[in-house]
Amino acid sequence: MKTQSRKITEIIKGIFSGGTKDVEKNLIASEGIFKQIPIVEKRDLNNVKRINVIVSENKDGIIYGITVSGESKYDEAGKDIFNAAISILSQNMVGSLRNFTDDKVEFEMEKNYVRCILPNMKKGQGSNEAAILIKSALFGMISLQDSYGDENIIIQKVIE
Repeated sequence: MKTQSRKITEIIKGIFSGGTKDVEKNLIASEGIFKQIPIVEKRDLNNVKRINVIVSENKDGIIYGITVSGESKYDEAGKDIFNAAISILSQNMVGSLRNFTDDKVEFEMEKNYVRCILPNMKKGQGSNEAAILIKSALFGMISLQDSYGDENIIIQKVIE
């Protein structure tokens, strides 16, 4: 997924530099990035040497949740910028969904664990704002994977 970084950068630049028509075009183009996330049959959240991200997608291809667990060993506790970045992305996703949308948000937060599910999105009834916010957080996580490698983060998809 190394080439993803350039694609993500181009899409983000396009989103913020163009008008509404360009935003829509670039969001549609971004869907290819999400389709490349490997699909797994069961959730493997037990790898303690890296961060595990499970993307929940319904059968229609709608992303409706993200679960983040574990921690990387990029650096020692208190100095690990990688863990800090993932933590900020995860917490910001939950906070933004709760504060900037009317969507129902189910979430759990514990040390080294964040789970965020949008039950209406799973049914195909979520808002566009929620879809953008959850995909934005996922973009950030994919960018970190591109920059820091699979030894620090693995992103997988479960279709339910």
